[in-house]
Amino acid sequence: MKYDPHKSSLFDLDANVVAILVYLLPWIVSIISSSLSGIAWLIPLLALILEKKSDFVNFHAANALAFFVIAAIIYYITVIFGITAILTSWLDNMFILGIFYMGVRGIIFIILGIIFAIVEIYLGVSKIFSIIRAYEYRDINVPVIAQITRFILNLKR
Repeated sequence: MKYDPHKSSLFDLDANVVAILVYLLPWIVSIISSSLSGIAWLIPLLALILEKKSDFVNFHAANALAFFVIAAIIYYITVIFGITAILTSWLDNMFILGIFYMGVRGIIFIILGIIFAIVEIYLGVSKIFSIIRAYEYRDINVPVIAQITRFILNLKR
């Protein structure tokens, strides 16, 4: 959907500038300090809460928040698999067939790692397209992200 250029209620900036910032500021915060990257999701959340008059900014803030939700889910799944691998690897050494089981688990973890890497690349490219669309006063419907975005927007209403 194409929006007409307008101002946001946040700092009286153009709405497309605010929409771009909800994607870029968390990334910049993460680069500046890795310890702050865990709370970078607050930037689109605050924009979503504080924006009062621009549906366009609300959409892109919810979209940026949806990217964080998906990235967090992937991160925690990866951590759980990693912890599982660490905690169970010592058990394999107790059995004669431990090498075989470790090999199978290792292949599974490699496949999962490749899948998660592909998803992360997909999210990164989708974010770039979202920034470009925000600059053009347009929204974007990224598969899976769009459903989460709609859910977040429905919560705000």
